Amino acid sequence: GLPGGVCVVRDLELLGGGTLLVEAQRAFEITFRHSPIGQGLLSRTGRWLRVNGALAELLGRPEEELVGAEAVDAMHPEDRAEERERLIGLVEGAEDHYVVGTRFLHVDGHVVRTHTRMTRIADEDGLTRGFVAQVVDAAAWRRFRAG
Repeated sequence: GLPGGVCVVRDLELLGGGTLLVEAQRAFEITFRHSPIGQGLLSRTGRWLRVNGALAELLGRPEEELVGAEAVDAMHPEDRAEERERLIGLVEGAEDHYVVGTRFLHVDGHVVRTHTRMTRIADEDGLTRGFVAQVVDAAAWRRFRAG
């Protein structure tokens, strides 16, 4: 798939407090599920809590197989230690995100080069609770940018 986006606009003044939360959750679910960009929610320890279909397709694995696994397990072995260090940096709060070229391994063994943005999710006290990963196939991105 090609890179894309979803924009949800609502008049928040028309929504009551509880309704606002329900609407926000619904918008997130739709955006997450139907995004052409691979997305995943990760625990503080780097395990997939949830992935969307685009990410599962990019890696050639069913969503159920990815959930619970360490994200670095799907990466090229040469990249795993460096990725763990980047995640530790996010946990410690040095940065709130990073963008990096990542080599994932497709289930059939070929390398999938991606542009990956990892963003820290922090609670109200600033403690890291987990991460959001957004993963785009680098070849598809180049084709899109070339027009």
